[in-house]
Amino acid sequence: MKPLTAPSKHAGFTLIELIVVIVLLGIMSFGMTQFIVNSALGYADTARRERLGSTSRVVIARISQELRGALPGSVRSDNGHCIEFIPQVGASHYEDLPTATALTSFTSIPMEVPGLPVAGPFYAAVDPGSLAQVYTGGALSRGAIEQRYADLLVVEPRTAVKVATVSFATAETFSGRSPRQRWFLLKAPVSFCVSGDKLFRYQAVWPGAQLDQGYAQPTPAELPDSIATGRTLLARNVGGGFEVEKIAVPRHTRVRIDLSFYEPGNSGVVERVGIEHEVQLRELP
Repeated sequence: MKPLTAPSKHAGFTLIELIVVIVLLGIMSFGMTQFIVNSALGYADTARRERLGSTSRVVIARISQELRGALPGSVRSDNGHCIEFIPQVGASHYEDLPTATALTSFTSIPMEVPGLPVAGPFYAAVDPGSLAQVYTGGALSRGAIEQRYADLLVVEPRTAVKVATVSFATAETFSGRSPRQRWFLLKAPVSFCVSGDKLFRYQAVWPGAQLDQGYAQPTPAELPDSIATGRTLLARNVGGGFEVEKIAVPRHTRVRIDLSFYEPGNSGVVERVGIEHEVQLRELP
């Protein structure tokens, strides 16, 4: 009869122990995977919100900056989706400008335009202040100023005042006189429009003879349709619009910009950033 041997100290795991270990490892792996996935999704959501916030700030800053350089009385928004205005390059004082009389030139004090940032063609306005005066009255020149700007536009102040002559290719008639003898140097009208889900900036052509019949605010379909003709894409996935309020006392224009920027997020959720901004524009003709 053989003697009994003691149990081995190196016995393996039982089946139950293996199952418990496998279950615990599975739970830990699932938790770690969910932690990594949630962290990645959270980072993507944060980056998306930062991107939307950055886009909205840049767009609002550009629109506000351009609006502050608008000709007094020229800002308008007929349909809420577009805002239009006439940008001014500078302003000066004329010496003598007869009203209701056809003229081909007038004399002006040179205006300081730092760095001469833009090129012609340029146009003129005298005694704006209301939409009727700007777009249906006689405040704007029908044609461009002749391109001789050396005496009119100066980069640095001059020690001695020199009179410059502002000439037109064809005779122009201005209906009013400015109380301060101010006139404005202009570029062609600019529009910002929400079209579909995109925000565009348009640099239109000068209305010219259309001013005689009343120049209505153009729709996006009537504005330039490519970069070459004056259209620039500012942002995608945009909604909202603009509101313009004319206030008589004190004389100024209040522009409300209400835009919503959005982007598809995770699980079909749409991330949105809404911006409501107000611009106050003083109107001194």
